Amino acid sequence: MGRRECLSCEGYRYLLVDDDRNTSRASPPVKASTLTKESLLAMSKLREEVDLEKRRGKLDSTDHKKNLEICIRAKNNAWVIAHTMRGKELYMVLEKANETLLYASDAVEKFSNG
Repeated sequence: MGRRECLSCEGYRYLLVDDDRNTSRASPPVKASTLTKESLLAMSKLREEVDLEKRRGKLDSTDHKKNLEICIRAKNNAWVIAHTMRGKELYMVLEKANETLLYASDAVEKFSNG
């Protein structure tokens, strides 16, 4: 089980940024453009939070590549997730309202390990 299996999951969008390799991958624009306004707003706020944590790490002279995972529930019941590890950042939105936090966390892990 890995990224290929998760790529077939319905109702989610992703952005993977690899600072070490200076690359990024994302859901196709057509798929990403279907995100609701609530999901986009939640993702924007979550990315601000991750950027703030990265700046804090640099100011504190600590390793700014620390591991971090934040899962929030948006107003439309979508899960919005940020997962950072070893210079990589993964952002996902799961818009299936009936999904649990455990499902969201498992989806991130499967995608990250793929």
